[in-house]
Amino acid sequence: MYGSYSHYIGSSSVFLKLLPFLVLLDLVLRGLSLWRSAKKEQKIWFIALLIVNSLGILPIVYLILNRTKKITKSTENTKKTTTEKAETEPSKKKASKSKTK
Repeated sequence: MYGSYSHYIGSSSVFLKLLPFLVLLDLVLRGLSLWRSAKKEQKIWFIALLIVNSLGILPIVYLILNRTKKITKSTENTKKTTTEKAETEPSKKKASKSKTK
């Protein structure tokens, strides 16, 4: 009776070696997706990610759908110069209005 399962032992050794890696990967993906959904105050995603055990599929889907764009230095500089221009333009208008009065 117990000897009938011996042919599964050889094929499951690969699975048993991969299991810790897969568990760790699922834990990291789930933690990252839960953290991001909590940070963005997305309660429905948070509950779904917490309850549904989809072996990493749902966290991957969430992370792909809700990925954030990385800010590069060039876009950061563009934002700064745009902000600086917006701040200085009203003061120029006020100065020109006071000169005309």
